[in-house]
Amino acid sequence: RWCFSVDLGGNGERFYNYKIKQNICIQTENNTSAIPFTNPRKPAATHRGLGWIDFEARKCFTNLDVSENYVCGINGWAFNGNGKISENVRICNNFIQRPPYPWRSAYPYVFEFYWVYSKNLNVRNNHIEGGSIKFGRNAYDMKIINNKFISTSVIPITNPYGNVVIKNNSGEGVRSQL
Repeated sequence: RWCFSVDLGGNGERFYNYKIKQNICIQTENNTSAIPFTNPRKPAATHRGLGWIDFEARKCFTNLDVSENYVCGINGWAFNGNGKISENVRICNNFIQRPPYPWRSAYPYVFEFYWVYSKNLNVRNNHIEGGSIKFGRNAYDMKIINNKFISTSVIPITNPYGNVVIKNNSGEGVRSQL
């Protein structure tokens, strides 16, 4: 279900120097899970969205680099920061496409940072199609530069402060603005 994941649980423990680089993650229309259902109205096999990265483990990060990845699938990246500061997070040079598959059991996001407080967030040169993006609760010193958003809902960080640079981003059919 997830290409990369950190097990659930935890209490804000810190991970250092993670790199998720130069991966190819593709979901086809034939991906199904044979999950037995007790409800007769649901089919025996259902399409499940492919998760790219799942950090729902209530952890935080120092020096997290997610770059140069090619992702085509219905789900993206879930990141639960447990209300702790994650610092030096770099998301650069990724191509992420969320095809409009009409499947059930799929989360709506490409990037979902919830309860994440960022310090030195750098989001550059990404091509993102479809889904929604939420970059977290607070950010100190953030750069969102030269990204292309196509049919994407981009929710800004609620409380940016420090040096904030948002420039040279483009959007086609975006459902909200930075």
